[in-house]
Amino acid sequence: MTLQQLIYFCELAKTLHYTKVSQKLNISQPALSYSIRELENDLNAKLFERHAKKISLTKEGELFYNYVEQALHLINEGYELLNTGTSLQQRRLNIGYIHSISQSYIPIFLDFCHKNNLNITFNFTQALSNDLHEGLTKGDYDIIFAVNETPGMINHLLVEQPLFLYVNINHPLHTKQSIALQDLAPYDMIMVNNKSQLRKQLETLFKSEGLKIKLNMEANNCEDVLSYIDKGYGLAIIPQTNLDKHNNVAEIKIDNISLHRKIYLSWSKAVNKDAKLAEKLLEFVNCIG
Repeated sequence: MTLQQLIYFCELAKTLHYTKVSQKLNISQPALSYSIRELENDLNAKLFERHAKKISLTKEGELFYNYVEQALHLINEGYELLNTGTSLQQRRLNIGYIHSISQSYIPIFLDFCHKNNLNITFNFTQALSNDLHEGLTKGDYDIIFAVNETPGMINHLLVEQPLFLYVNINHPLHTKQSIALQDLAPYDMIMVNNKSQLRKQLETLFKSEGLKIKLNMEANNCEDVLSYIDKGYGLAIIPQTNLDKHNNVAEIKIDNISLHRKIYLSWSKAVNKDAKLAEKLLEFVNCIG
């Protein structure tokens, strides 16, 4: 088993397409097939199921892929450290964040890093909290801004985002200064997709109040939700946001319920080994808090 074989396997496991992988890695398809077969022979395990022109990972292949991906990530991390210097500050950091803070805390974070002369190149990715937690655990991210803590990582509460009701200015509720949750039952609601923590939080809340959500539409993020409200497709409960781009949307407080969600800044134990960087991350948290 060689490093080259592991790289070939990892790429093939991601794309499940021999032609694409051979083109990406600039090797012939027969050579790629031979390398995979040799790896399977070494492991005494079948890693791929072959169906005509299509392939899929076997259970053994899926299990092996998780370990190979982590191993290659660590190897690349070591290479970057040696290639760019001994300090973690001198390499690129992969940072994941949820959409709702993209125009608020992410610019503040970048400004903070610039003012403190942190010699780091950042690679930002926007994703759902569940995916961010998983990515941080697997090593795809070094730092994340997400709802809730990531088990086994360094977690610090950054902010509690208040949640408000947002409606179109032509909606019957738009003149209300505040409203009870029960009053929303008759109206069509727009929700973020069911993989998000916000969706789960709201579904739990409505259920605890004995209410059903009259779902009219789903969106991928809060900005899309606002766009749909702007066009009059329904109302929604989302984190408090800037309405400068949405002149047809009104914000209403929800009575008798403390509606908020906790956003954490979390980072890996590898990042925490750089004392100066960890100190600055904690300083940033304290500045926001």
